[in-house]
Parts: sequence; structure tokens; C-alpha cells
Amino acid sequence: MYFYIGAVFGIFLLSKSAELFVFRKISPPKKQIFSTMLAFVLASIIGAYGLADEGEPKFFQSTFDYGVASIIWLAIQMTIFFKDRIKE
Repeated sequence: MYFYIGAVFGIFLLSKSAELFVFRKISPPKKQIFSTMLAFVLASIIGAYGLADEGEPKFFQSTFDYGVASIIWLAIQMTIFFKDRIKE
């Protein structure tokens, strides 16, 4: 459970960095979707090598773990986006 909280926070940081530096000219919600996808790919690769423990990188485990975190973060972002859109 605590891993996923940390993973969502990591995806959040990578996603917001991607929004700021890479996808700043793209309009929402595409910006959130693209930045979360990029964060997922980066976190999965980095996480696979982090889980290796002097062995082979664990891409399957990392992809699953950060995939769940990415889905959670994307659901949070889309909820906020559509909630703000309804208010307007």
C-alpha cells in the first residue's frame, strides 16, 4: 500500500515536470494524458533497474506497479479537470 502512495507521488512529480517542460503548449486534458504516459514510461524504466538488486532489471513488476500508480494519478487529474469544467 505504501509503495503505491510513493509511486503515485513519483508519477505526480514526473508528470508535472513533463507538463512544465515538454507539453506546455498542449491544451488540457491532452497535456495531462501525455505527461502521465511519459511519466509512466520513465518511472517503469527507472524502477526496473531500481528493483534489479544486482540482477536482471524487473521490467514486468515495475511496469505493473507504476502502471497502477499512473492510472490512479490519471484518474485524479481527470476528476479535477472535469470537475473544474463543470463549474465553468
